Amino acid sequence: MTLETLLNNKADAIVTYEISAEMQSKEKGVKLNKLYPADFAINFYGDTLYTTQALAREKPQFVEKFLATSKKGWMYALNNKEEIAKRISTELPRYLFEYNDMYEYNLAFADYINDLIQHPKKDLGEINPDRWFTMNERIRSLGLVHSHLDINTFFFEPPAIANKWTIKLLLFIALLLLTPLFLYCGISENST
Repeated sequence: MTLETLLNNKADAIVTYEISAEMQSKEKGVKLNKLYPADFAINFYGDTLYTTQALAREKPQFVEKFLATSKKGWMYALNNKEEIAKRISTELPRYLFEYNDMYEYNLAFADYINDLIQHPKKDLGEINPDRWFTMNERIRSLGLVHSHLDINTFFFEPPAIANKWTIKLLLFIALLLLTPLFLYCGISENST
């Protein structure tokens, strides 16, 4: 929903990103009343990347590379806000939401993003299992979901990815360590 939804009396309230509502209200000269879910003990995660344990087991390198690439892209964007805001404004047209100055909007969003992701206080991708559990329980209490969140299966460490050179190096070291043992055993048998 957009600010027009409110202005056209199609709704009494909308759910949106704060920065989007602020930019639209500023451009239209409208004052908004804000309600923050966190003020009502609703502190949910928003946009989230996730995978299945099956994919992590079957394609661990794919999952690891995707995660590393995503974090690298986020770090680049966080460190180059003006460039990214300009590129988004010129290269990625908007069809649903329009602003008088797309660059100004994207730059404002770029400045606001640190608060949303709590960077640099928290590492990119850091998650809190208790928060997920609380989110699930709140949604369950409203009857929107019926399952309990099993933290032991919902959160998992992806399988370690052994670099082929690491494996070769370990095998070489093992061979070097075992060779004197075999030579010693061979000498001991011959000398008796």
